[in-house]
Amino acid sequence: MLACALLVAPGIARADGAEDTLTLDEAISKALVDGTAARIARLEADRADHGAKEARAAVLPQVGVTSEVGWSNRYNNTIVALDQNFQPKEYGLATLSADRAWLQLYVSQILLDLKQFREIEREQLAAEVAGLTEARDRDEIAFEVVRRYARLVALERKATIAADQKRQAEWLDEQATHLLDAGRALPVDSDLVRLHATDAEFAGRSWEQEIASARADLWLAIGEDEPLRVPLDPDSLPSVDASAVRYGAVEAATQSPEMRILDVRRRMELASVAAAKAGRLPTMKFVSGYSHYGPKRYDAYEDELWVGVDIEVPIFDGLRSNHAIQGAQRDAEIARLRYQQALAEKRAHVRELIWRLETGDERLGLARERAEAGAEQVRLANLNLQAERGDLRGAVSAREDHTRLALEAIDAEYEQVELWASLQREIGRLTFQVLGTVATAPGIDAASATP
Repeated sequence: MLACALLVAPGIARADGAEDTLTLDEAISKALVDGTAARIARLEADRADHGAKEARAAVLPQVGVTSEVGWSNRYNNTIVALDQNFQPKEYGLATLSADRAWLQLYVSQILLDLKQFREIEREQLAAEVAGLTEARDRDEIAFEVVRRYARLVALERKATIAADQKRQAEWLDEQATHLLDAGRALPVDSDLVRLHATDAEFAGRSWEQEIASARADLWLAIGEDEPLRVPLDPDSLPSVDASAVRYGAVEAATQSPEMRILDVRRRMELASVAAAKAGRLPTMKFVSGYSHYGPKRYDAYEDELWVGVDIEVPIFDGLRSNHAIQGAQRDAEIARLRYQQALAEKRAHVRELIWRLETGDERLGLARERAEAGAEQVRLANLNLQAERGDLRGAVSAREDHTRLALEAIDAEYEQVELWASLQREIGRLTFQVLGTVATAPGIDAASATP
């Protein structure tokens, strides 16, 4: 790759004094911490966890205070009546037999509500889905970084080839000038060489433009607004071995976050069925409290301490529970079918990726051999030209063939890396393969994830 004098990003310095570079694992780690998509995934998982805790809180004891303190223009109006002892007693008209307390302290506790318990179970499963979704999103983020990182490395290698092609074209142009002056070349051949040199210069500028765009894409993926010109480390790219990834890949795909999400969602729908069936069952709640009815209550007492058990037994709800059960059962069947379909598609896609990796290995080997053969043809064309046994047209053709074959070899290598990353993403192990155990312990809490 090009060895450019580039600025260094903060936090990527080397302690041993070597040249500062950005490795692939550093880029992925940075994206998983600072990237917008990673921060959103963490916040969504945290939000779902709080939703599950909110649902569980409904079955914990509830304590509260209510107040209906007020004023009535009839507070001072009274009547005189006989009490139980046939003694005259004065009663207030406004508060006579009032059941609304001015101040009330109450405590309640659910004793039996199977429907709510099932709904709590469903919310807990929803939080599990959010956690699995975060794991899936982490692999998606890692895949984007790998793809963009490898593309940038490939473009820099292509720019190196373009620079070498330009130097070769300039040398060939000098040879064409000498041959033309000596009368051993035609003007049309000299023009062909000059066009070849112009094409090489244009190709170099084009690759530099693509490198700038690819660098901006990479830094956006890892959470930077401005592309920092940090040199990459091509050696940090994974070494792709198709034979090593094929064993167990299809079975591992069934345990990928994507499939586990669908499985948990199926269990969520089963919990919804159980909750709908529990809607027919009685509920029981313990209630207790203290009530004070105000200073102008003239009847037997001004305050009250009460304890009770509220029981509700549904008898007929207009067939609402029947319809709810049938709808929940349909949703559960839909979730089961989606899981089975996704599992079959996942296995087929993994097999296809394995096949493409294996054939890509052969294609990459052939592309490298062709590129080496093209380089040898360029060397022979140069020797023949210097020995006056070749012509300019053959030298230009050899250089163009070599450039094309070298670019094809780079494309084949880049495609292998992308296929490997796609396969690891499908089985849910891309982040682990690149970062190891660090991938499962990012050390990020909700506070640090707040934008």
